[in-house]
Amino acid sequence: MREKNAIRAGLYGLGFISISTQIYFLRESYIVFYGNELILGIILSVWMLLTGAGAWLGRWFSRVRDPSRFILFLMFILSALPLLMMIKLNLCRAILLPTGTVAGIRDVIYSACLVLLPFCIINGFLFSALSCMLGKAGGVINSGNYKRQGRPDDGITQMPEDRDDTNRMAAGNAYFLESLGSLAAGVLVNFILLWFFPYAKSLLIIIGIYLFSVILFASHFRSDFTLWLAVLVSALLMAVLIKADVRKISNQVLYPGQMIIEDKETPYGQLVVTANSGQINCYENGLLLFSSGDEMNNEENVHYAVVQHDHPGNILLVSGGLSGAINEILKYKPQRVDYVELNPALLNLGKSSLAMFQKKGVFLHSGDARKLIRESLLKYDVVLILLPPPSTLQLNRLYTIEFIRELKSKMTAGAIVSFALPTISDYVSRTGEGLNAILWQTLKSSFKNILIIPGGRTYFIASDGNLSLDIPGLIEKRGIPTSYVNKYYLDTAQLKERADYVRTCIPAKAKINYDFRPALFFAQLEYWMSYFNQHYFFILAAGVLVFTLIIMNLDSLSLGLFTGGITAGSFQVILILSLQIFCGFVFRLTGIIIMLFMLGLALGSYSVTKWFSKRPFRRYLFVQFAISAFSILIPLVLVNISSDRIALWLVQLVIAGMTLILSSLIGAEYSLASFLSVKKLSGIAARNYSADLFGSALGAFAAPVFLFPLAGMMNTGLILALLNTTSAIFLFTRRRNFLSL
Repeated sequence: MREKNAIRAGLYGLGFISISTQIYFLRESYIVFYGNELILGIILSVWMLLTGAGAWLGRWFSRVRDPSRFILFLMFILSALPLLMMIKLNLCRAILLPTGTVAGIRDVIYSACLVLLPFCIINGFLFSALSCMLGKAGGVINSGNYKRQGRPDDGITQMPEDRDDTNRMAAGNAYFLESLGSLAAGVLVNFILLWFFPYAKSLLIIIGIYLFSVILFASHFRSDFTLWLAVLVSALLMAVLIKADVRKISNQVLYPGQMIIEDKETPYGQLVVTANSGQINCYENGLLLFSSGDEMNNEENVHYAVVQHDHPGNILLVSGGLSGAINEILKYKPQRVDYVELNPALLNLGKSSLAMFQKKGVFLHSGDARKLIRESLLKYDVVLILLPPPSTLQLNRLYTIEFIRELKSKMTAGAIVSFALPTISDYVSRTGEGLNAILWQTLKSSFKNILIIPGGRTYFIASDGNLSLDIPGLIEKRGIPTSYVNKYYLDTAQLKERADYVRTCIPAKAKINYDFRPALFFAQLEYWMSYFNQHYFFILAAGVLVFTLIIMNLDSLSLGLFTGGITAGSFQVILILSLQIFCGFVFRLTGIIIMLFMLGLALGSYSVTKWFSKRPFRRYLFVQFAISAFSILIPLVLVNISSDRIALWLVQLVIAGMTLILSSLIGAEYSLASFLSVKKLSGIAARNYSADLFGSALGAFAAPVFLFPLAGMMNTGLILALLNTTSAIFLFTRRRNFLSL
C-alpha cells in the first residue's frame, strides 16, 4: 500500500505541475510574441505533440534497470525546468528577433520546440512510466467487477491467460489521478496565484508543492538514505530558484535600453511602463499601448469623428484614453465622457499619473465594453472605438454586427461611431482589401453613411446623419485648437483623393463579421501573415500531413481517442471563446471552464469503474457516438442562446454544464480504451495517452485558426461529429479483433 500511494502521489504531482506550467507558459508566450489565437494554438499544439511523443517513448520504460530511481531523477529535473523555460523563452525571442521586429510563425515554432522539448518529453514519459508502475503495483482505485470472462456480444472469443484485468485498468486510473492534480492546479492558479502573486513567486509555490509530491514518491523506497537525499535535493533546488530573479532577466531581454518604471502583473496580463530619452512608453502583454508625446495620433483618433457632430453631449471612449485622447475630447466641452478599459490596472495607472482623469465630467469604467453598453441607460452622441485591430477573437467581438447593433441601440439619432484598422492608404493589398471590405460591409448593414479617412490608421466613420471629408474646414469653423488636424496639415482635396482610392478598392460584395463567424479576425490574421510571406495554405497543408501521419500509426481503438482528443481540444477553446463573446474577458470564468474540463476528465475516467463495468466494448462505442451527438448539440445551443434574452448567469451555467459533460465523456473514453487494449501494460498508456494528446493538439490549433473562422460554429460541430462517427464505425467493423473482459 505504501508503494501504491507513493506512485499515486507522483501522478497527482505530475498533473499539478503540468497544467500550472502550461498556464504560465502560455501567458508568457502571449507577452513575448504579441500573441493571438494562432500563436497560442501553435504553442499549445507543440506542447501536446511533444508531451505525446514523450508518452510514446514511455513504451520502453520496462527496459530500465532501476525504474524507481530513474523516475525520481526525472522528477527532480522536471521541477527545475518551469522557471528555466521562462528565461529560455525570452532568450529565444532576443536571439531570433531583433528589437522592434514581430515574430512570424516560423519563429514561434522554433522557439516553442527549443523551450518546451525537455519539459514535455519528460512529462509525457513520466506519465507512461508511472502508469506502468501503478499497474504492476496493483494500485487501481475501485476495480469493481471487471475481472470476468468475455461475453459473446462483445465481439470476442476468448481471453488471454496472462491478462490481469485489474492491473490493466491502471492506465485509466493514472489518467484520473493526473486529471485530479490538474484540477487542483487550476483552482490554485486561477483563484489565488494569478490574482495575488507575481508569476515568478507563483512558480516557486507550484514547484514547492510539486517537490512535496516528489518526496512522497521517494518515501516508497526502503532506504531512508534515498528519502533524505530527496529532501536535501528539494531544499537545494528551492534555494537556487528563489535566488533567480526571472522577471528582471526577462525585462532586460524584452526592453533593452529602457528603464523600467513600473512592472505590474494582473489577471489580464502584464503592464510595463518604461522611460527612454524622456519618452514614457506603456506596454500591455508586450504590446505598446501608447507613448507620451504622440499628439498627431491622438488628434486623428478623436477629431476625425467628433468634429462631425454639431453638439456632442455624451461621448463614449473604448480604450486608448491614456495616451491623451481624453484631452482632445474635452476640447469640445461635452457634458459627459465615459472611458472604459478592460484592465482596471490601466485605469489605476492613469489615475496616479494623469491629471485628465480628475476633470469634471470624465467617468472611468473597468470591465467589458460590450457589457457596459448593454447595461447603460445613457444615449451617446459619439462613440470612439480606439482598440487594436481584431487580431484576436476577444478583440473581434467588438467589431461584429451583433456588437454594432447593440451599440446603435444606445446612440442618439445622427450619432457618430468611429473604428480604425491598420493604414493601407498608399497601396491596398489583397489582404488589406479584405479587411476594409468586411468592416465596411458590417457597418453598412447598420448605418446609412460611412466615411473612410486614411491617416496614421484607416478610420471608418459611420452614422445615419451627414458626414463630411472637409475635416480642416469643420475644425476651423468650430474653432477647435489643434496642431496637426487642421488646414495647415491636411489638404481636403488630397484627403478626398486618398479616401476615394481606398473606397474603390472595396468590392461590392463582402462577408459580414459575426460573433460566431469571425470573418474580420480571419482576414486580420491573413494580413498579419502577409508580413512574412506565409499563407494559410502552407499551414493547412502541414496540419493535414501531420494528421495523416498520425492516423497511419493508430489502431482502431487509439483512433477513437485521437478523434475524441480533436473534439476535446476544439471545444475547450470554442467554449472559452463563446464565454468571451457572451460575457467579455472574464478571467475567473475562463479559469472555471478549464477546471471543469479537468474535473470532467477525472469524473469520466473514474466513472468507468463504477457504472461501465459491463460490456465495455459496447460502452466504448456508445461513448464515441455520444461525443458525436454532443458535437452537434453544443453549437446548436450556443448559436441559439442570447444574453439579451437569457440571464447572464444562466448562459454561464449552460456553458459550464456542457464543458463538464463533454470532458466526462472524453475521460470515460480514455479509460475504456485503456481497458480494452490487448497490448502489453507498458504500451497501453504510451499509445493511448499519446493518441489523446496528438488529437487535442490538432483540435486546439485547428478550431480557432481554421474551423471556427472559416466554417462557423455549426459546421465545425458537424465536422467533429463526422470524425467521431467515422472512428466509431471503423472500430465496429473490426470488433472481432478485440478481446473484451
